[in-house]
Amino acid sequence: MAEFLKGGIKSENVILRGKSDLISYLNLRMGYLKHEEFRVIFLNTNNIIVGDETLFCGTIDRSVVYPRLIMERAFSKNAKGIIFVHNHPSGNLTPSKKDIEITTEMKDLFEIVDIKLLDHFIVSENEYYSFYENGFIER
Repeated sequence: MAEFLKGGIKSENVILRGKSDLISYLNLRMGYLKHEEFRVIFLNTNNIIVGDETLFCGTIDRSVVYPRLIMERAFSKNAKGIIFVHNHPSGNLTPSKKDIEITTEMKDLFEIVDIKLLDHFIVSENEYYSFYENGFIER
């Protein structure tokens, strides 16, 4: 079981108990969309998910992300960890230069306020890309 899913998440009567469940959930929720969405999953000090919100919607190839709003939502949920997720409607899971920049910038920003960015996933209908698994995020 993935450390950041110890307690599972209950969303629309679905309980997720590990990383593979999380990826399946995200593929189903976002992978088929024809526009980009940026979702944030918030975790408490026990690495239990306390929130799952789509914060930004965009066009077929981009969405605008506002760090201030993510920070406000993280504080309101008393989050200790976060996971970013967005989809690529094209199906190409390769992160863009902007994806890498926002991940690095947000990781550094959140570290200042003692919130850990655990991963950033890009999803499609059946696949995913993990910034953590590919060395862009260290724990």
